[in-house]
Amino acid sequence: MQPHVFPRRILLCVSGNSPQIITETLYALAVETGGRPPFVPTEIRVLTTARGAEQTRLSLLAEDRAMLARLCEDYGLEGIRFDEECIEVFTREDGSPLHDIVTPDDNRIAADHITRRVAELTADPDAAIHASIAGGRKTMGFYLGYAMILYGREQDRVSHVLVSEGFTEHRDFFFKPKKPRTLQGPQGWEMSTADAQIHLAQIPLVRLRSSEFEALSERRLGFADAVERASRLAHGVELRIRVDRMAGEARCEAQLAGQRLALSNTQGLFLHWLALRRLHGGQDGSQGQVLREAFKYPRGSRHAMGYLDEIFELAKDCYGEMSAVYASIEDSLSGKPGRSQREPVKWLEPLVSGINKEIRKHFGEVGVRRYGIAGEGGRGQKVYCLALPPSQIVIEDEKSRE
Repeated sequence: MQPHVFPRRILLCVSGNSPQIITETLYALAVETGGRPPFVPTEIRVLTTARGAEQTRLSLLAEDRAMLARLCEDYGLEGIRFDEECIEVFTREDGSPLHDIVTPDDNRIAADHITRRVAELTADPDAAIHASIAGGRKTMGFYLGYAMILYGREQDRVSHVLVSEGFTEHRDFFFKPKKPRTLQGPQGWEMSTADAQIHLAQIPLVRLRSSEFEALSERRLGFADAVERASRLAHGVELRIRVDRMAGEARCEAQLAGQRLALSNTQGLFLHWLALRRLHGGQDGSQGQVLREAFKYPRGSRHAMGYLDEIFELAKDCYGEMSAVYASIEDSLSGKPGRSQREPVKWLEPLVSGINKEIRKHFGEVGVRRYGIAGEGGRGQKVYCLALPPSQIVIEDEKSRE
């Protein structure tokens, strides 16, 4: 659908000391459209500093000015919500307002606020966002445009309003009124608003949202974290397992899309085993699927399908029989003299849950479905398998480099 037919239409602006860009953009969107279907927003949202918020209130909402109301009255624009609650002020961690952007920390605060707000607004499938990058400090416009690249959808747009010379940032020019007015130019000469030209330069977007980033973006991410995640995903999602036997006790580390997963040695070993089965299709030719029911039986049972033997062999090969990892697995799966045999399934399920929890922490619920350990099938036939295809799994073994 085209933006103008969505039930919720949002004009999103960054603004500083020149709130004129808000009414000028609205005029270009809804009145002088250049042949495009009119986009009449149902609401206007402004992201700004405390100083910019005051300028916006005085120019657009105060009774003696109320330039937005004048524009709507002049051209019959109805149903546009814009009040003080629509003006958002950047705030520091302690809740104090940001009066201006003058330090790197101020810059970070504004960037994070803009990014999170764009992420939130684009989460509404019934909304179309038109983002204007014309106002505020240059970095504010840059961050808004970048956030739209990260989160923007097909119905969302980005633009910069262009106003003819002499009227740009004129304190009394907010739009081109139906009845022309005479204004005094910057050099003292008279000029008529009838001669003003307001155009909208639409900026094409490369929408990363249509790629992996759409599924794995989190609405709480700040600007730097969102860009970092997008950068990692741009290089492809890959599970890389590295077994380091070179220094002391062996270690198994796992990275997903460049993000290190904080796994215990036992979790790392289990993920390593699942990755090997996925790479080689499993010894039973099952494309790496592991039948949960087999873990109800002790090691060596004909019902266990050799899974526990494989796991023990991998632990022995990677860590050695005298290692703490091997001892932990032996304690969990083999039992101790004088103690009843434990059900291996009680070892299996917390491992699956723990690994998926770590993936969820970094990549969300969708990340678990795409890259984690998938469990499918009904009662008695449930299978586990790494969701990633073999082409996206890499195992590095330092032993091979000796």
